[in-house]
Amino acid sequence: EKFIILSGISAPRLQRSKGKDPDEPYAFHAREFLRKRLIGKEVSFTIKTSVDGREYGDLQLNGESICDSLVAAGYATVKGATNKDGKMHGDREALYGLQTQAESAGRGIHNKSVKAETMVRKIDYEPDG
Repeated sequence: EKFIILSGISAPRLQRSKGKDPDEPYAFHAREFLRKRLIGKEVSFTIKTSVDGREYGDLQLNGESICDSLVAAGYATVKGATNKDGKMHGDREALYGLQTQAESAGRGIHNKSVKAETMVRKIDYEPDG
């Protein structure tokens, strides 16, 4: 088992435990998107950088970038697409193109016809019973 942070993208965060910040809109959907694609499958990974013991990189499933898949499906956005000079990072240009397509198509978090607050799972920590 290996813990890797997907590099160059930002996805909605899930609630970590009772009393903490609730799920962000589409967080559960993003997780389920990944779960359906990855659980039980063999993946490869590429480490792009390591900072303070955290490894950042990308996963590939059958040669397909998981970062690309998440952004294209509208479940993640590109972070830090430009450097301090306002120029596009070379490795983020393709990701940004996928994000633009997802925005235009209204996929996932870019869907303006759905209220974001309706896309948050409700967890009942004390069910009746």
